[in-house]
Amino acid sequence: MHELVRATFGALEDANLPDLVKLIRDRVFLRGPDDLLVTTVERGVCHWSFKPMVELLLRHSLELAANTQIPLQDRRIEITATLELAGF
Repeated sequence: MHELVRATFGALEDANLPDLVKLIRDRVFLRGPDDLLVTTVERGVCHWSFKPMVELLLRHSLELAANTQIPLQDRRIEITATLELAGF
């Protein structure tokens, strides 16, 4: 989970989209853990993972940020629209 967040935010920074890092932090990661995580217990050990929509949002944002074939403004619009579509 940590690596996915770091990779996504790093790709957004590298793509000169730091405003989207702040937007994702504010609209996604300021929510409570029940909105973001799935928790399971296996043999007394607790495991956390992102809920599917959170993971999809991060992976899609990572892919878009790194895709230099798409104009920067189009990437910004697509990531913002994805946040909306995901309910964030």
